[in-house]
Amino acid sequence: MSALYIAEETGSARIMNALLTLDKQLEPWRTTPLVAELHTALRSTVVKQA
Repeated sequence: MSALYIAEETGSARIMNALLTLDKQLEPWRTTPLVAELHTALRSTVVKQA
């Protein structure tokens, strides 16, 4: 979540791409609360940026 905050604040596409890759890799654990929280936060950030 800290990396997501930094990516939002700095507008870093590299960090955001790394987080999106991580999100795909964590898909099998999407029902785990922390993974679900990260997924939701990433999706809402991507929607805001679009």
